[in-house]
This record gives sequence, structure tokens and C-alpha cells, in this order.
Amino acid sequence: MWSSSTIRMLLYWLLLVLLIALTQNPLLVLFNIILWEFCQEKCIIYLYNQVRLHI
Repeated sequence: MWSSSTIRMLLYWLLLVLLIALTQNPLLVLFNIILWEFCQEKCIIYLYNQVRLHI
């Protein structure tokens, strides 16, 4: 049985890998991780905007 925290963790890593692949910028990824820790809901919107800017 999958717990919600496990699913959240998998989504988090998937997003992280996607960000690294799109940006090729470890510092930006690190910055996003820090933001993620402080504001998970707002960070999803922020990450979406960051990814959209790089496309």
C-alpha cells in the first residue's frame, strides 16, 4: 500500500529529475529544493513557471 508521503516523495524526485534535465543548472535546482522545503504548494506553481520559461 502506497502512503501519501511515499507518493509525494516520488513526485518530488520526478520533478527534480525533470528540472535537472531541462535546466542543466544544479544551482537553480538547489534553489528550487530550498523553496520546496518552505512552500510546497506555491513552489509547484513556481517550478511550473520556471520550466515554462526554459522551453
